[in-house]
Amino acid sequence: MVVVSYTVPIRLSYDPETEWTPPTPRKRPRMGEVETETITEYREVTDDADFGSFGNFETQRDLAKSLKVSPGRGLLGKLTGGDSGTKAKAKASSSESSSDEEEAKEDFEKQALEAHNAYRKRHGVKSLKFSKKLTAYAQEWADKLAREDSFEHRQNNTYGENLYSSWSSNPKAKITGNTPVDSWYSEVKKHDFTGEPRTTGTGHFTQVVWKGSKEMGIAQAKSKSNKIVVVANYDPPGNFVGRYSENVAPPSS
Repeated sequence: MVVVSYTVPIRLSYDPETEWTPPTPRKRPRMGEVETETITEYREVTDDADFGSFGNFETQRDLAKSLKVSPGRGLLGKLTGGDSGTKAKAKASSSESSSDEEEAKEDFEKQALEAHNAYRKRHGVKSLKFSKKLTAYAQEWADKLAREDSFEHRQNNTYGENLYSSWSSNPKAKITGNTPVDSWYSEVKKHDFTGEPRTTGTGHFTQVVWKGSKEMGIAQAKSKSNKIVVVANYDPPGNFVGRYSENVAPPSS
């Protein structure tokens, strides 16, 4: 099985005069503005394949399709019979599936929240509270990205935002709630705690542990190409230029 994942840094509103557009060097943002990042990070999860086609989701989609069960076979094929008994079984199975999906969704949310707060504890900041409002907001954007098979930040966002995406050749592949959080936090090894960050490569990490953020919501969706997209939103948002030293403390251990 081939599994690959990638993330893009958080992005909020930004002054057009200071927007960074390659290859022209961007100006330093002014005090109090939200730092933005435009670098996409590609990460190899397993080393059992050639990732030359990663990023080409049409190629990935074809590969995923080749691994799917043929029409008429497996559970789906068995549930599409015409007799009433089969229909009853299909209805019962659908109800069970819905219940399982809801339980999986709650597990994912709980795992993500616990992972956030475990990392925040390392940095001596208070735990985030789970927000159904932010989760619904994140779900809306995750569904849009999955539907369009795209990966970009919401424009004019009033909340902080972290994005994560992974793809697998296995159409049944799933991720746990701590998976994207672990990925975001891994940027801690690149962060300079002595002052304002000089690079834009640790924005996921700083949002995860941002002291001023109080609530979070998180959601995921899967595209037709088997790409899982995760969106997390935070309120109040983090990553304000000039406020890193008071909101991003080094780990205590």
